[in-house]
Amino acid sequence: MRKLCSVLLAVSFICLLFIGSVFAAGNGATVSLDSPGSSQSFKPGENVQISGKALNIDQVTVLVRNSGGGVAYVSQPFVINNAFSTEFQLNDDALEGKYTIRIGAEGLAAPVDFTFWVSKDSGSSSGGSGNSGGGSKGSGASAASEAVPSSTGSAAAAQDTSFIKDVAGHWAFDNIKKLIALGAVNGYPDGSFKPDNNITRAEFAAILVKAFKLENKGGKTFADTMSHWAKDFIAAAAANGIINGYDAATFGPDDLITREQMAVMVANATKLAPAPEETRFADSGLISGWAREAMAAATGSGIIKGYPDNTVRPQNSATRGEAVTVIVNALSQK
Repeated sequence: MRKLCSVLLAVSFICLLFIGSVFAAGNGATVSLDSPGSSQSFKPGENVQISGKALNIDQVTVLVRNSGGGVAYVSQPFVINNAFSTEFQLNDDALEGKYTIRIGAEGLAAPVDFTFWVSKDSGSSSGGSGNSGGGSKGSGASAASEAVPSSTGSAAAAQDTSFIKDVAGHWAFDNIKKLIALGAVNGYPDGSFKPDNNITRAEFAAILVKAFKLENKGGKTFADTMSHWAKDFIAAAAANGIINGYDAATFGPDDLITREQMAVMVANATKLAPAPEETRFADSGLISGWAREAMAAATGSGIIKGYPDNTVRPQNSATRGEAVTVIVNALSQK
């Protein structure tokens, strides 16, 4: 009986070590989540605070995906006194369902996943409500990937904008026309361009590489881009110091690109000098720490512009029209 009790106590102790879904690497690095809990639920429009503990880690990457797999939030908070914290606001039209929080860091052998829920009928949420629309939308991704001109015939077609049927009168028409003429972007097989559709990280990287005529000088291939149609473009962007992944293995090629991610890429592509982190916009406080200098430089140089309500909406997903315009503006800085 005494031996049985000892075994049960040992098993209980081992179980306690794994409460909180802690992941430990060989160097003793660990990360755990205090909030939100796996059963905690929030309503669209509410704030979600993410906090946890981290040992032998200086900084973590927090990636939140919505129930559809799209990116809802990305942040890289520093670890202070073995603790980290970050907060974001769900969109008013945020998808309902289970959300995943992936936390990665240098020193961890693999990222760690946690979950929470979003429901319009949530009765146990703890986030505050608001109207600033901080989170990026997780729906509306382009249905087709960017076509790459591969022959004289397709390149010639790329210079002809007469087949684009849905951009006449659009505010980004002139910029769309310019990038089509450069062969950096194409329309869809049905003759549309879909300027108000969102654009993925892979699509934006591909257009940027083609517009800047960048070469692949042996750039990094991420674990999730090895079989992706944009693998070579992403590698070229990495080789030229334009992109980074969420962690060493993950780029998230099919995630919708946020405006602040776009700012970092174009700032790197144009080699803009870092700018002071001035608060020019009403929602500047929503800009992630890792993107502040790039956003300040991109907006200060006119590559990225704010909205009439004096917001820059850093966490919002960029549209194809916005992406094309930003790249055209960036080309003028070369």
